[in-house]
Amino acid sequence: MTCTIRRWVLTDSGNSQRRPTMLEELQERVTELEIRFSHQTQLLDELNEVLTDCNQRIDRLSKENQRLRETVSTLAPSLEESPDE
Repeated sequence: MTCTIRRWVLTDSGNSQRRPTMLEELQERVTELEIRFSHQTQLLDELNEVLTDCNQRIDRLSKENQRLRETVSTLAPSLEESPDE
């Protein structure tokens, strides 16, 4: 997202515009950088929240997978026995 703020100061003639001074240009650049920084900070917070949620899901699924493995390993010997016995 690009945000550009341009400030033009009208001269006494009312119709002509003057070029911004170096200080004004620097102020505009700093303002634009602050806006970008704010957006990036918000994006990082959102990404961190998504990552935290994904890690919690992975942990939960890993535990469920482990429980299922234990259940299968417990039931496996009884499944291997032939029905003729």
